Amino acid sequence: MIFIIFVLSNDDEELLISLFNSLNAKMYTVAYKVLENPEDVEEALQEAFMRMMNNIERIKNFPFPERAPYCVTIVKNVSKNIRRSRKLHLDTDEIGNLITDTYSNPEKEFFAKVDSANIWKKC
Repeated sequence: MIFIIFVLSNDDEELLISLFNSLNAKMYTVAYKVLENPEDVEEALQEAFMRMMNNIERIKNFPFPERAPYCVTIVKNVSKNIRRSRKLHLDTDEIGNLITDTYSNPEKEFFAKVDSANIWKKC
């Protein structure tokens, strides 16, 4: 919150704090339904509040009933982006396990599938 104090005016800071207080539980629930991991949820909430801070002028111009859905949509989209990026990221240990599990002995698997007699006839 210290960073917010230097960037936002008092009115904007109060609006962001009130949005945080009123929507934090709802936004956490939405993010958790998408991500199902508390660490990723915390990351999503942080990113969402940073985006809210960057768009505070736009949020101020919304009528009061439209502010909550806008903010919840932000966290939902951020959560989906995080989920997408997590699916694309494979840890090197996971890749190593996949390789060793699938191809325990590539040479042996190759010769088991190929009829060696046919190979010699074609050469």
